[in-house]
Amino acid sequence: MIITFFAFLIYTTGRFIGYSIVHERDTGRCPPERDAMRLLVAALMTCSLAVAAGCAGNPNSSLARQCENGLSVAYQELDFAKSQGLGGTVEYSKAVGLLTAAKVQSEFGKYPNCVEKVGRARAYIGRSQAAR
Repeated sequence: MIITFFAFLIYTTGRFIGYSIVHERDTGRCPPERDAMRLLVAALMTCSLAVAAGCAGNPNSSLARQCENGLSVAYQELDFAKSQGLGGTVEYSKAVGLLTAAKVQSEFGKYPNCVEKVGRARAYIGRSQAAR
């Protein structure tokens, strides 16, 4: 069924691209080699979009929830550490950098990387509080 859908999508896209542009001298049709090229380009673009859509992380997965919850807790811990005067420590700065990177990873659906960075950031926050 999916293959049928993509075949239909490629066919209609190729027809639309091939016939929507009026050829020289108003013939109303592009030469056959241009039709084939446009169909090939449309097929490649459709397949690329399908693959790109399938590669995005699932925002409803347990890793996504773990990432978002970890970011929330880590930012709360970071605010608490800053309120205690630990905002200038090296560990604090490393934690800020890791949390920023984790947020970017989250936005791109790279949830395992996000969870790992959040864990490292929370460890740095803990070290900055313990050093005091």
